[in-house]
Amino acid sequence: MSEKKLMERIFDVIAVCGVVICIALLPPQVRQLLIGICEGVVGRELNTEWWIPNILSNALMLFPVFAVYLLFPAFKFVHLPILREKRPLILSITQITLISLYSGMLVFLAFVSNAIWFDEAVTLAQIQHS
Repeated sequence: MSEKKLMERIFDVIAVCGVVICIALLPPQVRQLLIGICEGVVGRELNTEWWIPNILSNALMLFPVFAVYLLFPAFKFVHLPILREKRPLILSITQITLISLYSGMLVFLAFVSNAIWFDEAVTLAQIQHS
C-alpha cells in the first residue's frame, strides 16, 4: 500500500471516529459522564457550567467538517459521463441532506438545553420536513 493511500485511510478513520464522537456527545448524560471521568483523572472538580456548553458547541461545529470530508469521495462519482447531466440534482440532494441533518442537530441542541419546549421542537421539525 502506498503512503498516499495509507494517509487517506488514516484520515478516513479519523473522520468516521469524529462523526461518531460528535453524535455521541449530543446527549447531556454523555457530556456529564465525560466530565466526571475527566474529574477523576485530573483529581479535582471541573466547572461543569463552562465545560458542558463548550463540549456541545465544539461537537456541533466539528460534525459538519467531518461529514463534508467523508462526502468528498462521493463527488468523484459526479464527474462520470453518465452522471454529468444529473450533477445539479445530486449536489442539491447532498446540500439539502446536510442542511437537514445540521438543522435537526440544532433543534435537538435547543431542546436539550431547555432553550425551547418539546412542542416547539416538534413544530420546528415538522416545518423542516414539509
